[in-house]
Amino acid sequence: MTMKDIFTVAATLFFFSASCGFRGFAAVGNMLMGNSLGQYLSDLVSFDSLTLTQMDDILDIAENTTSSNRFDMFETEDSKNALRVYLRAEVTASNMEEDTAEMIASIASLGALYPTEQLDLVGFAGPAEKSYAGNGNLVRLGRIQPRGTNMNNNIYVGVWGANIGSREYALLTSSHGLEIIDVTDPRSPFKVQDIEMSGGYLWRDVATHTDASGKVYAYVAAQDVDNGKASNLFVLDLSRLSGDINSPNAVNSNPIPSGANGYKDLGNSGFGHTVNVGGGFLFLNVANMNRGCRVYDLSNPMEPTFIFKHSGNGRECHDSSLHENVNVNGQLKTLWIVSEGTGMIESIFDFSDVKTSRSAPPLISTTPRTNGIYAHSSTLSSDKRFLFQADENNRGDIYVYDVTNLSQPRLINIFQYAEESSSNAMPHNCHARGKYLYCAYYEAGYLAFDISNPYDVAEVGRVETYRDPDQTGTNVRKIQGQYRGAWNAYVGLSSGNMLVSDMFAGLFIVKADSPYSKPNAPDVSVERNVDNGVTLTWNTVANARAYAVERSIGGQPFVKVAEFLTTTSYFDDSVRGQNASYRVRAINGEGTGVSPIVESAVLTASPTNPPTNQPTPRPSVAPTPLPTSPPSNAPTPQPSPNPTPLPSNPPTPVPTTAAPTRDVTYRAADGCLRNDETQVDTCFTPVIENGRAVNCCQGQLSSFNLECLRPDCLLATSFLEATAHCESKGMRLCSTQELEIGVCCGKGCNFDWRVGWTADICDNTPQTPEPTPSPTTPEPTPPPPTPPPTGIPEMPSTPYPTFEATAGFQSVDVDEPL
Repeated sequence: MTMKDIFTVAATLFFFSASCGFRGFAAVGNMLMGNSLGQYLSDLVSFDSLTLTQMDDILDIAENTTSSNRFDMFETEDSKNALRVYLRAEVTASNMEEDTAEMIASIASLGALYPTEQLDLVGFAGPAEKSYAGNGNLVRLGRIQPRGTNMNNNIYVGVWGANIGSREYALLTSSHGLEIIDVTDPRSPFKVQDIEMSGGYLWRDVATHTDASGKVYAYVAAQDVDNGKASNLFVLDLSRLSGDINSPNAVNSNPIPSGANGYKDLGNSGFGHTVNVGGGFLFLNVANMNRGCRVYDLSNPMEPTFIFKHSGNGRECHDSSLHENVNVNGQLKTLWIVSEGTGMIESIFDFSDVKTSRSAPPLISTTPRTNGIYAHSSTLSSDKRFLFQADENNRGDIYVYDVTNLSQPRLINIFQYAEESSSNAMPHNCHARGKYLYCAYYEAGYLAFDISNPYDVAEVGRVETYRDPDQTGTNVRKIQGQYRGAWNAYVGLSSGNMLVSDMFAGLFIVKADSPYSKPNAPDVSVERNVDNGVTLTWNTVANARAYAVERSIGGQPFVKVAEFLTTTSYFDDSVRGQNASYRVRAINGEGTGVSPIVESAVLTASPTNPPTNQPTPRPSVAPTPLPTSPPSNAPTPQPSPNPTPLPSNPPTPVPTTAAPTRDVTYRAADGCLRNDETQVDTCFTPVIENGRAVNCCQGQLSSFNLECLRPDCLLATSFLEATAHCESKGMRLCSTQELEIGVCCGKGCNFDWRVGWTADICDNTPQTPEPTPSPTTPEPTPPPPTPPPTGIPEMPSTPYPTFEATAGFQSVDVDEPL
């Protein structure tokens, strides 16, 4: 069997053999999700997106550039660069669609082959703000490794929670099967039952469903084949677990029997890369374009009924989730949101009528595609306005979309965990609860973020599940940007406690305290200008993540007119001629502080003088005095026929300084060019709406001391801001040439792949014009002499005045009196 044959076999998890152990798993540099490269490419061929020749070419590249571990396709930079060159060449030759090339780039973790415009429009926030010490608001309550420390190269993966009566349970999956753990006392968790399940050598997941009677069922599914054993779907009736707070099941008592009244194998092999439940439906997500995801009706919980499959080109269905009672144009709808993996999008469906239609739901919209990412999973904020997407390709980490207008989701923010600049980790699964986002963040552990302002997210807590699993205060492992550590979490227990699965360290029970108190009420002042525009100002409130302004006109209910403000002022020019009332809210994850209402009345004109009680004086009737001299009979003097000559020299021209032209543009450049990459052909105007990366340089290449830094990870909105920032650090803005030689590569902030400012002016920028002289004042032309009246003597001539050009002369409007 040739290596190409091996690639085309549906071989999975070979890199996880005993010979390479965890180290082999950690080194995987692609997003094949247990599929073989040949299988993924064959799917593209079946959709007519790829030819068999192209498939063979890519497999040859994998074969010729593989590392010593032959199954780690495209693990090395050399192998990735070889594939990038091939894909771009095929697109340039019109042999392959750009979308197909980007999908292959996503599966091989190459990053984006071509820029994504929306990223430039939104900008990149970079690492989230962090101001806490220690674990912040997260408290580790307990931990258990139900299979001990020797996992025989197997791992813990999916986790879910179940409330049974007054007791709480964790359902933890592993490569072996399912562990049921009593976590009612989080500081003393213990295993109740261990159920062995075949297959699922790496991926297994679990979720629960509660029927109308309150009975709880669990569904466990896996992907891939383990030594020829199928990875089937199991259902468990959890009613055998104790719900009595005073009478727990015994340790390892195995209360749930095998069979129709306990747990049973339902077949449906290999469909459970991830599992979810909601609204009376079961979702088995396969992370495969041909197999997609499968949806089942749970009307009979022990015998789920298959309804439909979602699959297709770019429809990988790595994960999916159901969200009920979402307001869509005034109607409450049920949404099904699917993370499409190498499709790089979230697909949003109207799931409201599936129960009756028994068919696939209509698509409402998709999120804008971001090239280079892997759309792993997503979660909807509690107010159902914002969607948080986890990127497992380690490009931007967490992408935030405004889905208020579901027909057109809008990317508004991209952020990472606080230590990203120094320790590159990636998110796996995130869950929104209240105004916080909780993320299993692989090597970085379990993290909490305040998302009360989705435009400016703050990290507020962390539990080190991977680096310091024993909570000694000393990290025993390093973050290396690999797929290991915190895998998943469950945030729905009645107690508020959260369950976290770490691939190697087992189960953690965590609770979230308040990171700070809710903000105090702002102190607001208000004033109107002469145009009746209203300006509100208020004090900076401690711990506020944002401010919102509400307004009432004419005694009507207050409505929100601005939100997510980070400044302490607001100008309202839409209330001219109307009295208005205002209040300001200071907001964070713990709540809001609301100001007292302030009133702003319309300005009225005031008299210029105070009123008087005195009568208006009578007008004067005194006659105008007569002239004191008699009129002269002499005629008016006439001009001399020989007037005084004008100056021989023209007026001195006044130089004018050319104002800065709007046509000046500055060269934009990639933060780092790698091997075959070509520079972008883009120019920035001096001021732009969204911030761009700032790369600062010092030293000279010729002196061998050239250095690049990215201080404060600044995204500047103007050329002046960019240059001033570098100068404030004792540096200068890098030139295009300096960026192209790679001086800034790997300097953090994820600016390597961002387009940023440079010190260069674009070639199409016109040169500054030379000073232009002002127009020469024309010489006045003397009027022709008028002969004096006959018999009247000629009067002496009167000379014309002379004029000099005056600097600063201003033109006067013809309608304005002089």
